[in-house]
Amino acid sequence: MKKAFNKLFRGYWPLLIILVVVGFLFFLNLGKTPLWDWDECIYAQYGKEMKASGNLLTNQWNGGSRLEKPVGYSLLLQIPYLFSINEFSSRFFAVLFGLGLITVVYVLAKKYFSTEVAVLSSLILLTSESVVIYSMHLNTELPFALCVMLGLYFWLGSDKKKSFSYLAGLFFGVGVMIKGLAIQFLPPLFLTLFIDFKKERFLNFLRMLGVFAVVATPWHIFQLLSHGKDFYQVYVYENIIQKVKYPVEFHFGGRLFYLKLFFQELKPWLFFAFVFPMYYLINFKKFLSKKTFFKELHDQRVLAALSLFVVIPLILLTRAQTKIAWYTLSIYPFLAIILGYGISVLFRSKKLKFLLYILMALLILDAGKLILHESRSSIGDVKTVKRYETLKKVSEINGHELEYLVQFSERRGWETLDRKLTTSTTFIYGGNPCAVYYTGKKVNYFYEIKKFQKRVKKGSGLYLLENGDLWTVKGLPVKKIYSNTDFTLFTN
Repeated sequence: MKKAFNKLFRGYWPLLIILVVVGFLFFLNLGKTPLWDWDECIYAQYGKEMKASGNLLTNQWNGGSRLEKPVGYSLLLQIPYLFSINEFSSRFFAVLFGLGLITVVYVLAKKYFSTEVAVLSSLILLTSESVVIYSMHLNTELPFALCVMLGLYFWLGSDKKKSFSYLAGLFFGVGVMIKGLAIQFLPPLFLTLFIDFKKERFLNFLRMLGVFAVVATPWHIFQLLSHGKDFYQVYVYENIIQKVKYPVEFHFGGRLFYLKLFFQELKPWLFFAFVFPMYYLINFKKFLSKKTFFKELHDQRVLAALSLFVVIPLILLTRAQTKIAWYTLSIYPFLAIILGYGISVLFRSKKLKFLLYILMALLILDAGKLILHESRSSIGDVKTVKRYETLKKVSEINGHELEYLVQFSERRGWETLDRKLTTSTTFIYGGNPCAVYYTGKKVNYFYEIKKFQKRVKKGSGLYLLENGDLWTVKGLPVKKIYSNTDFTLFTN
């Protein structure tokens, strides 16, 4: 037992140190900042309303069914929500997913390459702003990335253990049940069959697909039977087809959008991605023969698989017209290992070892600076502070739904935005979905001033608007009960 422990510690002590230090920093200020508008408040409210309603099959938001996402994350939130519903409990799993992603990257890199590559890959992953930010904020991208990473890990191991193909299917299925039909991992997974084709590997692929279907299909069939065309319209057409065809909700970006993002977040480490292309370019004559080519492909099977999981999803995402930075989050772990391996190969000689250790030190400094910056406890700009102060005040008032005249910029977008660039859910959040989560009330968002004024005239309500829109209630039967520099709350 002692020998086994010593062996484990020798191989994984760097990972333990990374997890302890990074975990401490991730948890340090986790509950001190308000939830972010849009995704954090929406997903937290899904979990909150699931607990209140007991509906475990369809997400609810602001009292209505929401069909954009599966219920995987909402179900997970029921665990911390057993104890409390707040910022810390809402983000608790985000940290676990972040630490889990670091762990899988380390374990995979160590198993197929070396401890040096494992350490380098883990540190490179932590220099990514997207990975660090979403390890401390409620989202579906990071758990999806973890599930895809676990899926590939077990898929690679299924050559020796057939049962691993079932685990691969399980994790790919869970990823879909958290994120939705983001199945960009299936094409590269299928292509790995042809790196070194074997009949048993093809059978493992079918086993993997079978488990994947068992996990992911029932919920989708249930929703299709329950909601019919509405489910297809929101979940399939708007979430996938429309975003491929149009830059939905102003999410514009050129063909180089994601490449620029990778460069911005991973420079200067990204330059080590050119190690292998340059090596094969310089020695291309060596690999011209079929026998040599396939031998090299067999020897570098894992590296080739990792490359497929970077290149294919990147091509698919680039071809889509809607460009959103966090869509690439599931690519970062694979890219981190490729970069770590490239650095290790480039500085593998004894004469250059000191450079390798210098690079590791620089990576530690780079990652540490980023994590400390993102884990700070400040809650943002003054306008954000005033918004949350106002919403907390609304939550203290018993009864009443909240009638909310959305801000001018959001109303302007509603009036002018080409409907091809919107979905059925674009304007249901009023530019402030956190109003629902923090007030604990049903919020009626108004985009038309006349309709808002008409509602005020009916009386017996609670009304919120920005101070720039105070003119809209001038002369109407309202009484101010709270105001700050940005918002005013009325009743009548």
